[in-house]
Amino acid sequence: VVGAGSFCGSETGSFSVRNCPDLRTITIESGSFSSFGSAQFHNLTSLETVSLRSSSFQHAASLNLTDSTIRKLEIGDHCFEETKELQLTDLSALESITIGSSFGASDLDQGAGLCRIHNCSRLQSVSVASHSFEDYATLEIHDNPLLNAIQIGVGALRVPNPLLWKVAPGFIIHVDLPKLTTLSLGEYAFLGDNMENRMAADVFPFSFQNTLVLKSASCIC
Repeated sequence: VVGAGSFCGSETGSFSVRNCPDLRTITIESGSFSSFGSAQFHNLTSLETVSLRSSSFQHAASLNLTDSTIRKLEIGDHCFEETKELQLTDLSALESITIGSSFGASDLDQGAGLCRIHNCSRLQSVSVASHSFEDYATLEIHDNPLLNAIQIGVGALRVPNPLLWKVAPGFIIHVDLPKLTTLSLGEYAFLGDNMENRMAADVFPFSFQNTLVLKSASCIC
């Protein structure tokens, strides 16, 4: 456990936890490591819960979780505001992901962000709070065979200024989601264009910017 407001050093700093076979829980309280450049968790074979409270790692460019038995990931509000890529892949024990209003509050490189949740064989729920990933282009959730609930809050993956985007925004859920029963989208989620900018090209065939793809989701009624 790291207490609130700890280690607010330079943006070149890196917080790394690795090769701790008996470590089960990591809790970072609010406002800690706010200026650190990265957070890395490697080879933690007994880790069950990572809880990063509000305003921690605000300026981190990356979050890396590899070779971990993590079951629950919790990220509070205003975390990782300068992170342009979040990949949670091959986490075989991960059961739930809860993300507060975090990721993408910075307007640098709008439209370049990617969130990918892939190949987490025990994952059951994903919850993304309001106004998260506001300048991210794509959310991909696939190859998670036990995933049954996805909740996206108000204004998440919303384009602040679609004319500045380099990549068309999209919401992609595909491949092997046979247990998905609930998909909840809040108001203004994935709002990627407006009446003056409905089409990504000026000539036919027009390419619409927003995309929602559901595949292998046979349990949704």
